[in-house]
Amino acid sequence: MTSSEQRIDKVALTVAEFCHAYGLGKSLAYEEIASGRLGARKAGRRTLIPVRDAEAWFQSLPTGGAK
Repeated sequence: MTSSEQRIDKVALTVAEFCHAYGLGKSLAYEEIASGRLGARKAGRRTLIPVRDAEAWFQSLPTGGAK
């Protein structure tokens, strides 16, 4: 693999990318950030969600199994 072909894995998602990946609306994403359940960082006006925080948030959700 040459240097121009190297793959760079994302370390953070925009709110839009996070919502698309997890099938959520922006309002819920911002609610989760405001509550502290989902980590986020600011870069200027952009809100970025670290991939590790997105994965941890997902793993913290309750399972949808039968009761």
